[in-house]
Amino acid sequence: MTTVLQSPEMPCTSHSQISKSSEHTKNKAKIKHFRWILLLALLTVSLTFGANRFLTVKGYILDPLRVEPVMQLPELPNGCEASSLATVLQYYGYSVDKLDLAYGYIPRADFWEQDGVRYGINPENAYPGDPATGRGFYCFAEPLVEGANQYLSEQGSSYYAYDITGVTEAGLRQYLSEEIPVIVWITIDGEQPREGSFEWVDERSGETIRALANVHCVVLTALGESKCVLSDPLNGERLMDKEDFLTSFLALGSRAVVIHD
Repeated sequence: MTTVLQSPEMPCTSHSQISKSSEHTKNKAKIKHFRWILLLALLTVSLTFGANRFLTVKGYILDPLRVEPVMQLPELPNGCEASSLATVLQYYGYSVDKLDLAYGYIPRADFWEQDGVRYGINPENAYPGDPATGRGFYCFAEPLVEGANQYLSEQGSSYYAYDITGVTEAGLRQYLSEEIPVIVWITIDGEQPREGSFEWVDERSGETIRALANVHCVVLTALGESKCVLSDPLNGERLMDKEDFLTSFLALGSRAVVIHD
């Protein structure tokens, strides 16, 4: 019988060495698997508001419309309506400036005084004051629709703005499913509407109007089971609790505007 001796150049592999080698291979596989998981997680984060714009919230996937917010600051500290309208018009491909909308299209009236009494317009009819100053407030759906339709008409557009005040949650979802962003009025702090100290007499009706202090106009781009996504001219694209949104929206009369052909 011939005995084969192991040479120094060809060391014998023990069971212990085989075990260590196998363990090393398994560890490498685990590291590779972990790297893939990490890469997938990073990719998910990058797509949150990227090309696909999917946003996962507690297991529920929101897919907000591709709406880039037009920021109201610094030019229009009280111009959320003009900025939100510009946001939606730009979504439809119109190259429009928020300042042009605020001063050239949305009906607006300055305050004036007579015999110590301050007069102004009702926010239901036009924007009272100057949105570039501290003496500008807000307007609601009717004047925004009027300004939007004047602009769209001048562009020869087939699109039209509609006042859909009173729309339900189901209605909001239907518009979003048709890729129609919805301009809505909520409170800026998510609380109930509250009056401030500034007041004036409606120059048309003689009614005394006390301005609300926390009204805000934003664009709704997604409505999920527990969260919604807003294109906010003050804060950019942001999440809001769905129930808080609906409570605030309802408290302000479910005021809303859409634009479509």
